[in-house]
Amino acid sequence: MAKEDQNKTDRKEQIEEELKLLETKLGQQFEEIKTGVEEKVERTKSKLRPAYWIKRYPAYCIGAAVALGFMIAPSRKKNRNQDYQKNERQSARPQYNQRLPVQEQQPGIFDIAAQEIKHMLTRKTTDFLMMKLEEQIDKNLSKRKKE
Repeated sequence: MAKEDQNKTDRKEQIEEELKLLETKLGQQFEEIKTGVEEKVERTKSKLRPAYWIKRYPAYCIGAAVALGFMIAPSRKKNRNQDYQKNERQSARPQYNQRLPVQEQQPGIFDIAAQEIKHMLTRKTTDFLMMKLEEQIDKNLSKRKKE
């Protein structure tokens, strides 16, 4: 009977040690998974920020900002055409090749929003370019000072 009790206690201690070992391994694996997921979340967050893409592909971003500016901005030709028509109407002599007057429209919400987006993109791009230019100048100056 004493031998059986000894075997049971030995087996119980062995199982407890295995259980503690499994718990520590499980805890370590959980921490590894947790840190891996946190790192992936941070990388994904950084890639969703516009600054990441501007720093990584500055030329493409500038091109896209310029293209958006031209697509969104109201046409200057249309404004010049309206000014020309106003001048024709104001002149005293009759015009035979006169175009029909174009109704002047107030800018809508889309025009206002587009103009604001264009201004913001231009400002951000200019700030970024100036920052990069200053960095290059600082690098060149620091190299010259070392020499």
